[in-house]
Amino acid sequence: MRDHLRSARLRYTAMTEDDLPLLATWDLDGATLRQLDSGPGVPRNVTQLGEWMRGSQARKDGYLFALRPLDSDEMLGYIELDGIQWSHGVTWFSILIGDPANRGKGYGSEALEWLLRFAFHELNLYRVQLSVFAYSSTASCGRSGRHGKGRTLLNRAARSPPAHSRSRGGHVRYPRTGVGCSRCRSKCRS
Repeated sequence: MRDHLRSARLRYTAMTEDDLPLLATWDLDGATLRQLDSGPGVPRNVTQLGEWMRGSQARKDGYLFALRPLDSDEMLGYIELDGIQWSHGVTWFSILIGDPANRGKGYGSEALEWLLRFAFHELNLYRVQLSVFAYSSTASCGRSGRHGKGRTLLNRAARSPPAHSRSRGGHVRYPRTGVGCSRCRSKCRS
């Protein structure tokens, strides 16, 4: 049986107290902080990060995973599902590859593909969402064949779209939500 907590180069584990000092060093980088949140990018200390980690792990509407190479316990970053709305099958995700030297090597894209399989097949969710800031140059959703900036919707193809949407030529529209076409993110009429 295949280990569902592994991909080609990465393992997906729980984040531990031992990871917090490394996470705190990543939190000192202002450019990294600007990618994580729309609020002010303010560094957190190990105690604050520990509270965040424990809170994320205790929640019933989210999952937090450390990204580690198959052959090492070094944490490369993390990926998180957050704010799961179980009755609607919808969630948001965030991802961080901490050390800039590890960015651009495909870890984010690989982790995103794994996370989508986990969300759609393990949790039976319908939609995974991401907000991408216009100034983000590292968004893996753009490189993995999905549209980049703004609100990104990644729909599970195996399930039918919501009843209130219409489909034409593979484009699924969400007219009541103000969200454009799920394929090209515009209010297309295709």
